[in-house]
Amino acid sequence: MIVLFGLIAFSCQKVNNPQTEPAKPGYYTFTLKASADDPEITKTDYAADQVTFSWSTNDEISVLFHNGETHKFFTLKTSQGGSKTATFSGQVEEGYELGASETEGGAYWALFPANSAHSWNTSYHMPDFNFAAETDYTQSHFSANIPMWGSGDADGSFTFRYLTGCYKFTFTDIESSKIKLTVHNNGNGYYLSGKSSVMGSGSDTYLDCYNNRYGAGSKDVSFIEAVDATSKTAVFYVPYRSWDALKPNLTLTDPDTGTIIAEYTAKASLQSVSLGKLVVIPAKSLAGITPFVPKINIDGNFDDWDGITEFSNDNPAGSSSANRIAAWRATSDEQYIYLYYVIGSGKITSANYSYIYTGFDIGNDGVGEYTVGENVGGPCDVELLLYPFVLGSSPVACTSSATGHIKFGGSTVGSVNVNGKIDGNAYIEASIPRDKIGSPATGVVIKANHSYQGYTTGWHTFTLE
Repeated sequence: MIVLFGLIAFSCQKVNNPQTEPAKPGYYTFTLKASADDPEITKTDYAADQVTFSWSTNDEISVLFHNGETHKFFTLKTSQGGSKTATFSGQVEEGYELGASETEGGAYWALFPANSAHSWNTSYHMPDFNFAAETDYTQSHFSANIPMWGSGDADGSFTFRYLTGCYKFTFTDIESSKIKLTVHNNGNGYYLSGKSSVMGSGSDTYLDCYNNRYGAGSKDVSFIEAVDATSKTAVFYVPYRSWDALKPNLTLTDPDTGTIIAEYTAKASLQSVSLGKLVVIPAKSLAGITPFVPKINIDGNFDDWDGITEFSNDNPAGSSSANRIAAWRATSDEQYIYLYYVIGSGKITSANYSYIYTGFDIGNDGVGEYTVGENVGGPCDVELLLYPFVLGSSPVACTSSATGHIKFGGSTVGSVNVNGKIDGNAYIEASIPRDKIGSPATGVVIKANHSYQGYTTGWHTFTLE
């Protein structure tokens, strides 16, 4: 593993700097002047895979301020780069001063990279860090995406440390000019994007990312990168929770067309990462790989469902059951089984009981190890749990990331990819990898039943393509 760990010292000033943008009414310009005694102690240059350090032009940090009651993070930016020192400046609302209030411990915090969704958690007296679901590296740079935290004191001196470890993925023999990598964690409950807690203390402070309590975390994260025209290579750096091992699904797509170029599923967990450490994964060639084009894109656009047979709810129209899942559809291709649900407008809610259970009897043979909950019944070979709506959202919003679970062979084997839209009724679509449920062959008949809020549709069969 390569050490990434870096420390940066800062001095802070409330100034009117002639080189900065004039403060708008109700704000003042605040400046952090970065300095370091050791010329090699600032921020890591990941792209070089070396233990060298420098800030980059346009780097932004979020710095905590308070007005006695309310806490806010304000963004400071540097126009300098390539050096061990940099000056960060930004506009801060009048009445706010540096750090947390005394009732919140009086600590001084900064987070890197900046994000408008970073926030202060008054229950834990610590920041909550928001990691972007997608970053376009063709418009940025790798080192602007590795989470760091800065702690300070009353003298305004800050030290930055890393909140995660990092995996390096390299892909070669790429024919397109840019490529998108989506990483899905199928190994445990840790999230890769969204808002998560900063935990620990001192040099052991870390980003928790576990079973996100906000209902907005995701096990997916995506990066877009330009492909080097000479080497036909793209490199991605993926932050991950320290002291844990990632077991990923990797999907490579053309970011302009959405065409899937390749998909890989790790057979075992990767080498675990620790704070400030980089684990290099062996390069993967994409030569000779035929792009896979899914039959259904789980994108919340339902045009690709046109012409696919719809099953009505077996219960009478207007009944409690038919008012929930009013209809559903199923189809498949060589890699996925796809499901489509219509949920009645009067039953759309973000409460925690709003989930869909689905049971599959593969082969329609009446044999299986699961009796699926919420009245679906069995015997079933597969149990699916889907959360179609973002928990606690107001107005209610459909989820747009992997959520719920797939159970097969006596254990949880992965998550369900879900998306949807609300247009009067709610329209939900989901995909289930066939290799997660024993890779049933073309022509196999699946008998399925579904429930929402405990009300079922009735059993119907469909045939895998």
